[in-house]
Amino acid sequence: MTDLTSRRAVLTAALALASAPLAAQEAFPSRPVRIIVPYGAGSSVDLVTRLLAQRMAAKLGQAVVVENKPGAGTMVGTSLVAKSPADGYTLLLGSNAMSIMPHLYKPDFDPVTDLVPVAPVFNTGIVLVAKPSFPANNLGELAKLAKARPGKLSYSTWGVGTSAHLVGELYKDKAGIFLLHVPYKGGGFESTSAVIAGDVDVGFDTTFTALPRIRSGQVKALGVFYPERIEGMDNVQTADEAGFGDATLLGWVGLFAPARTPAAVLRVLTAAAQEGMTDPALVARLRSQGSKPFAGAPQVLMDTMRAESDRIKTIVAKKGIKVE
Repeated sequence: MTDLTSRRAVLTAALALASAPLAAQEAFPSRPVRIIVPYGAGSSVDLVTRLLAQRMAAKLGQAVVVENKPGAGTMVGTSLVAKSPADGYTLLLGSNAMSIMPHLYKPDFDPVTDLVPVAPVFNTGIVLVAKPSFPANNLGELAKLAKARPGKLSYSTWGVGTSAHLVGELYKDKAGIFLLHVPYKGGGFESTSAVIAGDVDVGFDTTFTALPRIRSGQVKALGVFYPERIEGMDNVQTADEAGFGDATLLGWVGLFAPARTPAAVLRVLTAAAQEGMTDPALVARLRSQGSKPFAGAPQVLMDTMRAESDRIKTIVAKKGIKVE
């Protein structure tokens, strides 16, 4: 073997060895992926995430584990993901709370710059409910009742500064009425429980958790704050149909990864999530609970978050909303 041939052989072997670790690093995923849900176990978002995780696992060929990290208005779980390694193995199931938190809290991260969208997941609406015996049957009648009983009516939400609270304040402004805000913990389920117990007159809930109680007759729906009528509540007017369209905020949910996650990894995750959200059983589950798949590319999710954030900033400033 000549010296030239020998040197070429050595160089070829060296290049092969050098590229081996790189190839191993590029094989994604090579271990389980986890999705952080910043809500408690059993919540509407948690249940859908677990169904999606099963579908994604089948596509990725690796386990997809759901971990609940609730707290501080979803900031605990969101912060965890924002500060995680940008390798695609730790994801966030985020919601429109990400559009709200920068304007009410002082998070140690920026939802726009520290996270990158993977895929939209689903949309849900907000519904205003009352006991069946309540004298108003829709948003218009509630507005008239509130004017006839100034300062006497109250409404519940799942907390100060939540999307339900913002919608409630928008509705009050649009209707020109006063309703006393009574915040609860534990999500829309607790808000509606307060209505059933008679502690408040009306209450906001997500369509996802309210629909079973509406079907059972425990409460009735006065209106849905969503761009269109909700399956299962087809006879209930939207806020826009009732003349209060400016009061609607979209309840979106999407999958995010830490910023600087490699584009190739994001493509794999996006494909798995998008395919998972087309699963007939998952779609049927969403629709049966008043929600709909949120179709679109990852950028649609980011555009939605930014647009909602700009609007919420204005609402918070106008109403002087503060979290104590």
